[in-house]
Amino acid sequence: MLGKVFPAKTVSSFLGIGYLPGWQNYWSSFLILFIVDVILTLTYGGEYLLYKMPNSGVVVAAIFTKLAIVMLVMQLIGIFIFHAQDPSANSGEDIVIQIASGQVLTVALSMPAIMSIYYAYKKCAICVNLQSIIKELQDFWAGEGCVILHPYTSEVGAGTLHPATIMSVIDTKPTKIAYLQPVIRPADGRYSDNPNRLYQHHQYQVIIKPSGNNLQDVYLDSLKALGISTEKYDIKFVEDDWENPSVGASGLGWEVTCNGMEVTQLTYIQQVGGIDCKMIPGEVAYGLERLAMCIQGVDNVYDITWNDNGVTYGDIFKQREYEFSYLALDYYDTKVVQQQFEDTEKLCKFLIEKELPMAAYDQCIKTSHLLNLLDARGVLGVNERTAHIGRVRELTKKCCELYMSK
Repeated sequence: MLGKVFPAKTVSSFLGIGYLPGWQNYWSSFLILFIVDVILTLTYGGEYLLYKMPNSGVVVAAIFTKLAIVMLVMQLIGIFIFHAQDPSANSGEDIVIQIASGQVLTVALSMPAIMSIYYAYKKCAICVNLQSIIKELQDFWAGEGCVILHPYTSEVGAGTLHPATIMSVIDTKPTKIAYLQPVIRPADGRYSDNPNRLYQHHQYQVIIKPSGNNLQDVYLDSLKALGISTEKYDIKFVEDDWENPSVGASGLGWEVTCNGMEVTQLTYIQQVGGIDCKMIPGEVAYGLERLAMCIQGVDNVYDITWNDNGVTYGDIFKQREYEFSYLALDYYDTKVVQQQFEDTEKLCKFLIEKELPMAAYDQCIKTSHLLNLLDARGVLGVNERTAHIGRVRELTKKCCELYMSK
């Protein structure tokens, strides 16, 4: 919910200013709209306001403050010059905007007003559904100079494990990358019964190296691009240093909460594979599901709107979540998984000997996932778990060292 969300009746009270007979009343209609927009600008600081429309329940842009004032002034000037009345503006018609619901009842608007509606819709409504949130983040970080990459194809327990991150943060070359990454955490599987715990969730990962001095400010700008402003949302940076023991990665940073819900981890990475970073990178890891829940105002992850056609997160992922939770937590043969761990570790070491760091790291990622499966089943004792983590960390270190030597 960018800005305030009002029911449709309230929207009509804002926008339902009828065209009365006679062109002089055309003036009064737009004068009222002009005054409303001035009040909204002063009240809400010029932010765009969104309204939840009927039927689809999709939140759309309906009042568009600063730009609308300019556009309405232009229209008033045009009316003054040409004394023109839109012939389609009949006496009983209201200006009603229901873009996303498919009931387009907008009538008798001149080009300046149409332009303002289009601009507000492009700037605000695109950020409401999860599909649009992803696109907006891609566009934002591409505008910051990032190379937009694709998700890695192996199961990873964090977006950081993507080789584009692991390999790029340990060298001395400046790097700007961003990508969406599905994240698999077997221990969080809840058979699709839990509203916010998932076997698979999605992160949007950004790496900026060197991190610079304004990473927090740029991050806040990215939230603002989604309509999440510090004026309307309770955004807090809570000190929370980060560590991933299995790949020997750690860093200093914050978890970012939005209205009390953690939505992002900001980290200045210090080590990867137990190797100190020579040039400190900044990492931004958005939790996309939680971000969407915050924006859409829903409490259940499966109720998240995926696109403008009414497809929900549950439509796409709920059955998958149910089945893979059973697979990970009940049906995998842990002896087979342990043997796969041994075999994958062996292949990783072989590829390191052959000086193929990227191929070796791919196998290293697989060992990490297999370790997570074993851990989720609770078959590893405390000492055995520590030993397995150490084995994966050693593989990661050797892959990184080999990559740096190339």
